[in-house]
Amino acid sequence: MAALAPWLPYRESLPQLGDRALLLAHGTAERITDPAKTAELAEQLAADGGDVEMGSYRGARHSMPFPARPWHERGANFMVRTLLAPVQQGSTGVLP
Repeated sequence: MAALAPWLPYRESLPQLGDRALLLAHGTAERITDPAKTAELAEQLAADGGDVEMGSYRGARHSMPFPARPWHERGANFMVRTLLAPVQQGSTGVLP
């Protein structure tokens, strides 16, 4: 899964990732949602045992993928790593 500028509302429970990998990305100049909340979410999910990759884009605002190359490269590398990886024994690949 990949999420741009994600955060959880106050008191919402932490989602369970199971064996799914998650890419979070946020621009540092974002003013619509809080970049610190995305970093906090990444830390919480990782502490809970999640496979979390956090991308921070210096100077990027809400329309973060500009310039597009850094985001596209990170997203493509993440997708290759997670979608083309061998399926783990016992994993169904089905979302709960």
